[in-house]
Amino acid sequence: MEVDDQANGETSIPDMDSGDLADPLAEVQYFKEIHEFYWSDESLSCVNPRYMSDQPDINEKMRAVLIDWIFEVHDKLELLQETLFLTVNLVDRFLAIQNISSTKLQLVGVTALLLACKYEEATAPPIEDLIAICVCSYTRAELLEMERLMLNTLQFNMWVPTPYVFLKRFLKAAKSDKKMELLSFFIAKLCLVDFRMLQFKPSILAAAAVFTAQCTLIGCPIWSKCSEVHSRYRQDQLIECSIMMVELQQRSGQGKLTGVYRKFCTAGFGSAAKSVPALFLAGTKTESSSLEYTELLGGNNNEERTPNLNSAVVQSLESSKLDVDDTEMEEMIEDQVEDEGIILDMNTPLAPVEPQEFSEMKEIEAEMKDIYEDQVEDDNGDEVDDGEEGEEMIIAEIQ
Repeated sequence: MEVDDQANGETSIPDMDSGDLADPLAEVQYFKEIHEFYWSDESLSCVNPRYMSDQPDINEKMRAVLIDWIFEVHDKLELLQETLFLTVNLVDRFLAIQNISSTKLQLVGVTALLLACKYEEATAPPIEDLIAICVCSYTRAELLEMERLMLNTLQFNMWVPTPYVFLKRFLKAAKSDKKMELLSFFIAKLCLVDFRMLQFKPSILAAAAVFTAQCTLIGCPIWSKCSEVHSRYRQDQLIECSIMMVELQQRSGQGKLTGVYRKFCTAGFGSAAKSVPALFLAGTKTESSSLEYTELLGGNNNEERTPNLNSAVVQSLESSKLDVDDTEMEEMIEDQVEDEGIILDMNTPLAPVEPQEFSEMKEIEAEMKDIYEDQVEDDNGDEVDDGEEGEEMIIAEIQ
């Protein structure tokens, strides 16, 4: 699968790092060793693409819901991009080894996010904030116990090469501009949600994302000699993965799991999601693969997306969807909150939530829980409207 660097004349390729020699933060002198380490350890990040068949209580659809929810939490907390890729990798590596009930799936996701933050971020979100994001479905003790279980299961092997580290390198080799970079990351993040993409190594995903983005923007297949040498893949080795990426890109706005699509539709992210997919690459796609993808992302909104998922987890996952239009989302991204102590109330469809003390959030959540209990206890349904009105007042108070 890999291209022989010497056989392909790497010495004839201009040194793309020479311009960074004056930048001490670029660490140009270590690039070769660093990326050789990435290539040698890449296999550690790969998981069995059929591991879900060994899970008795969860499936691919539930994973897709979880990853889409993680993406929106990650975006709302304004975390680093590498944190997102590492979080998803931790989830998959853990689930490939440890069987988990559907009621604990969201706990796995938020614990993986906490561990990724501890590794990648300067500061990790407080545990209380993460519990609040899960609508207090879990306790502090449960989260810490899951953290211990995940660390022991993964043998404390926290970091492995993800598509992110390869993407940065391959984009540089392709001499990308901002538009290509945004489109490449959009495509790569779509792959995080789709379980089928686990069959590809991180380096292939990264190279194919850059190749697909180039084809989308230029309108024809193009893979330069520099990209081939530094990615170690020829164009023909990327076609299969690129075809699936075009399919993901084409259907990204359909169904219910549209967190990635809605973010990249905004001007702040170059409206990358609105780019016309390179359909000429997907000319060989089959109807069966399209139907499989539609089913995975809940393309038919009249069907139950996660029939086996515990109702409490379904409520916490689905109620946390950012139900805002493009204009509101754009304002949320452009007007970034500087307060690192931001707390999210994921119990309501999220309009922009201002930072506030956790104690105040706890009081609001308690009031909302009372409203829900009143609705359940009401046999005649006469009080439901009052409960909804009270909920609207509480949401208005949050905003």
